[in-house]
Amino acid sequence: MLFPEHKFLCALSVSALCRQLEAASLHVFTAAPKTCRLKAVEAPALCPELSVWGVAMLRHMLQLQCNAQAITTIQQTGSKEKLITDSRQVRLATGLFPVISLLNHSCSPNTSVSFISTSATVRASQQIRKGQEILHCYGPHESRMGVAERHQKLKSQYFFDCNCSPCEREKQSSPKGPGREAFCCHACGALLQGGDVLSCGTASCTESVSRDHLVSRLQNLQQQVGMARKLLRNGKLEQAIQLLLRGQHDAESFLSAEHSMVGEIEDHLARAYAALGDWEKSAAHLQKSLRVVEACHGPFSIEMGHELFKLAQIFFNGFAIPEALNTIQKAEEVLLVHYGPWNDEVQELQKMKSCLLDLPSIPVGPNE
Repeated sequence: MLFPEHKFLCALSVSALCRQLEAASLHVFTAAPKTCRLKAVEAPALCPELSVWGVAMLRHMLQLQCNAQAITTIQQTGSKEKLITDSRQVRLATGLFPVISLLNHSCSPNTSVSFISTSATVRASQQIRKGQEILHCYGPHESRMGVAERHQKLKSQYFFDCNCSPCEREKQSSPKGPGREAFCCHACGALLQGGDVLSCGTASCTESVSRDHLVSRLQNLQQQVGMARKLLRNGKLEQAIQLLLRGQHDAESFLSAEHSMVGEIEDHLARAYAALGDWEKSAAHLQKSLRVVEACHGPFSIEMGHELFKLAQIFFNGFAIPEALNTIQKAEEVLLVHYGPWNDEVQELQKMKSCLLDLPSIPVGPNE
């Protein structure tokens, strides 16, 4: 059920909106039939027709969190003059799409929804057989959160218990290890397991360490990466690189290779070297980041598409033609599924590919 605080805020918003409509349409209401005329001497009450509209608006507003669709777009960050750009998903508005609302949820959907202005497009993200149900993700996705967190979010907002295939598979499987956010053994590199005290997963290693100690190390590393990020924004590239390289070395000593912090460090190093024009080092670090993204989100996820787009830019700027063309093709395959052909990143990839394919071939002499 909805929290009372949420109901109150919605009612307050609708009431304020009705008052604004009343004030803006005063001349209309005064010309209306006597039953709806406003009189200054009367208590401040809405006319019957506007009260009906208010009740309808409140009802729809309370239903929005279950039936509405977030209209999003991809926003480029940084100036257009930058050789390497980044992007993030931005929520523009909330809309009601009756057909999309008919789609049931799955934590591993077979469709992807994208927007052009206020038009929504549903695309198949995998082959859908005749008679197979078309499934949409309401937000909680198996690649982004565990089954317990997904169930809590779906229950609190949509009021149902999810029984999709990934949820059933995770519930029936044996308890998993620490996963991609795991700590690893400093001595042998195996994943650490346990509660307050973590022990090495290999029988031949007797290393153990308290969880609190490792959590403290991770927090210190996060602060260090945050400082490096500020240095990058301020153009202090060399200082940022030195700080990130120290963080990289530290991360390798206690975090799993698929840990999100490892990927973040590699991504920042790729940005720093790209800003210096060292495309080879930038590509090497971004490829390491890409492996983490693939492990966390899957090879055909939208996160993977954005990372491939950045890698394509780096190869293009570094004039690594075969690598650029190969990465452009991979990025296009992923982004077309999620966004379609009119997406800015897809069109930029097509421009890069066209430019590379139009380059004249360089003849090679007999002694070269």
